[in-house]
Amino acid sequence: MFQKRLPSGLVNEIVNVYGVPTWISCIKPKETQSKIFVLVIPGNPGPIGFYESFIESLFLTSDCSLTIYGISHAGHHFIPCECNIEISEDHSGVNCRELYFFESKLYTLYDQVDHKLAFVYKFLPYDSEIILIGHSVGAFIILEIMRRLQSTERIVKGVLLFPTVERITKTSSGRFWTSIALYMQQPLLWIVWLFNVLPFSLQHTLVDFCVLIRGFSYERNIPLAILSFLNEHGVRNMLQIVKDMIRIEDLPQETVIEENKDNIVFYYAEEDPWVPSSFYSKMTERFPSADIQKCTKQHKHAFVLYTAKRVGKLVWGLISDAFDKLK
Repeated sequence: MFQKRLPSGLVNEIVNVYGVPTWISCIKPKETQSKIFVLVIPGNPGPIGFYESFIESLFLTSDCSLTIYGISHAGHHFIPCECNIEISEDHSGVNCRELYFFESKLYTLYDQVDHKLAFVYKFLPYDSEIILIGHSVGAFIILEIMRRLQSTERIVKGVLLFPTVERITKTSSGRFWTSIALYMQQPLLWIVWLFNVLPFSLQHTLVDFCVLIRGFSYERNIPLAILSFLNEHGVRNMLQIVKDMIRIEDLPQETVIEENKDNIVFYYAEEDPWVPSSFYSKMTERFPSADIQKCTKQHKHAFVLYTAKRVGKLVWGLISDAFDKLK
């Protein structure tokens, strides 16, 4: 079984989620754990490696009291074909050599929802209570989980960070990536193929250089997360989510939001090329009694690349009340 423990206590692991080898991150209290679990669902692209600093910050800010899982999107994280996932009492495992040949599979947005639901059913105890944190398209996945999870009362809080849940073709970044997904996919895949021909040391150097010139926070996890999905399979699956989001014109989970508005926090950026301020205004009009907040800290949509630790502290402020009530 592949497993790597970082100095912070965060464990990266590959597990089998009903036939899909999946890269997860997990951090737990050293003392007795509660039955409250936090599940972090990423945006797009979806390697959970982008969120390591965010998860560590959230854990430390909670005084190391939270059990936090982060889960990569299916098909978005490179899975070493040499790894073995052991069969245990809790994890019915498989050999990744057998699954490696399924790497050509494309996972739709709704496949990703099924994937997260399968993880909840398989890895989180049935009597547990769950706090869901979703970023960007991860917010859409949270709303779908709430709609479909049989025991919705298990979800005690849903935090939707910079939520990309509707009308992406009406946004500047949405229009750009729609053009790439519909008309420029093949040239992009050729570039990715050429990149992967290079020696890994050179790939790493190029990514480090891009991180530097783009002004990303130079945490250890950012270059590795970029490299983990920068292959043909990962990029195809990233673009598949874009293609699926194009079809979502109006908010499809309006009833879900109305029924769960006391347990959901929407958190919008002041300026966001994926979620314009007009979307925030429209949401407050639709759900005047819901907890819909606008960021005043100038965090970017892709906060994991810039201010992951600061947003981790902020999110603890959004969920601490729910956690304290259930302890």
